[in-house]
Amino acid sequence: MKSRYLLFSEPVISDKIGVHCPQCHGRRTLDSDSPVGTCRCGSVFVVDSPIIQSGLYCWTQAFREQGGVGEMYPSIEKDYLEKYDIVHINYTAGHPSYIEAVRNALGNSSTKIVANVDYAMSMWETINPFNMKHQLNMADMVFHVESSGASALGRFLGRKIPVIPHPVDVRHLKQVNRIVNKGRPLATCQWHRYNATWSAYYYGLLGLDIKKYLVA
Repeated sequence: MKSRYLLFSEPVISDKIGVHCPQCHGRRTLDSDSPVGTCRCGSVFVVDSPIIQSGLYCWTQAFREQGGVGEMYPSIEKDYLEKYDIVHINYTAGHPSYIEAVRNALGNSSTKIVANVDYAMSMWETINPFNMKHQLNMADMVFHVESSGASALGRFLGRKIPVIPHPVDVRHLKQVNRIVNKGRPLATCQWHRYNATWSAYYYGLLGLDIKKYLVA
């Protein structure tokens, strides 16, 4: 898999990629719109940085890890879009017309539009179903990240929708140094913007002489 991949999104990660050669141990810094490629010695470069959060944004890293291009930018210029093999669009209620805008820009092109509905089904109350069907039918491929959503979309669109979970950059996450605790108790709290969990952590740990680690 050495495709050129574009996530249609505001860039929220570094535009530079740090790589190294596992054979000769050379290191390089590449622009994010350049293929990771191979070293002069013939070995495939290994991506060192940046560490990208799990979920949608990690697709850029997945393509980079395989020697391709993984880029993020929301352009509707045809010449720019056609530099890529895949344009990936995350359909949300807040961005209900991105797929149509990209399709109008590309027209009949070899560049493929891949779309997914990132919201959990419990949040679909905020989505206009007529607009969602209109938009998703303009994509070349539609997937969902879990089976319940894929089943619902399949019935909704009248075709089979594959389940493809978003990737997680496990290798880089394992390289993150563990917190130096120095004997103090440690509380790790997991927060997600969909769930109002911050208040329990805040009030429950207020005034306690412990180290606090928030995973968001």
